Amino acid sequence: MEAYDFDRITDRRNTFSYKWDIKEGELPMWVADMDFETAPCVKEALIRRAEHGIFGYSVVPQEWNRAICGWWQRRHHFQMQEDWLIFCTGVIPAIDVAVKRMTNVGDNVVVQTPVYNIFYNCVENHGRHVLENRLLYEKGQYEQAKPVFKKFVKSQPNNGNYNLWYGVCCLNTGEAEEAIKYLETAVKRRVTSGQLYLAQAYNAVYRFEDAVGTYEDYIAELTKRRRSTAEAEKLLEKSKANLRLLKGVEEVCFIDSFVVDKKDFLEAYKISPESGKLFMYDTYFENSNSEGGTVYERS
Repeated sequence: MEAYDFDRITDRRNTFSYKWDIKEGELPMWVADMDFETAPCVKEALIRRAEHGIFGYSVVPQEWNRAICGWWQRRHHFQMQEDWLIFCTGVIPAIDVAVKRMTNVGDNVVVQTPVYNIFYNCVENHGRHVLENRLLYEKGQYEQAKPVFKKFVKSQPNNGNYNLWYGVCCLNTGEAEEAIKYLETAVKRRVTSGQLYLAQAYNAVYRFEDAVGTYEDYIAELTKRRRSTAEAEKLLEKSKANLRLLKGVEEVCFIDSFVVDKKDFLEAYKISPESGKLFMYDTYFENSNSEGGTVYERS
């Protein structure tokens, strides 16, 4: 493999650089425009092409397709088909075309934030509306946000925020057991509020001791930061009560189970005569205009 020099500093000021032709004392902190020199093999290929001397309209050769497919195969072990690729002059033109081709005026287009601000323009300039995944999450639309965050966390399994967001979506869509794995990762990555949601997930699957311990850790962290602990303390007390209740149960045995209509529930609920009787309120007090729940009568 060819060695590259990443330590040499190249002065780019006064070269019509959008990044570096700025006021003295300013330090541009860009990512897209890096300050490493282009690889020698790329420069050599450009020089060979420039030496031809004529720069007319060109076609896209099949070598272009093969080069991209080969890169994906070598780097990611993914076999891309050459006919999947369509040449485009840049990312922004490609997004423009995709938005116009695949959506209609007035449609919502989900943007995977955070992204380059021009991506928003590609959507809004064509009469579409930007819909952010984080916005779905923050509005509590967890069912809609969940499949997107699932893709995020699959692509970056060690990303603490992605684990938190997907875990919370699972927790709030009835999949607490599934949520635990991701919320535990978020806590290990020290993501803010990860302990709060992990404790809730533990509580939901009857792991009350784990829930109590996690709530206590979370409250200690809030205390250090001088944040309010009121909400966490209420949830902690609830998990403690659940733990006491669970410890009071020695053994539960289900002999049989069946489904009954709500109005017939008391008829199916069998208790011994010496224990008393149960009645629906409106059955026991036939002429009453009041509403109630269940009446227990002992002889």
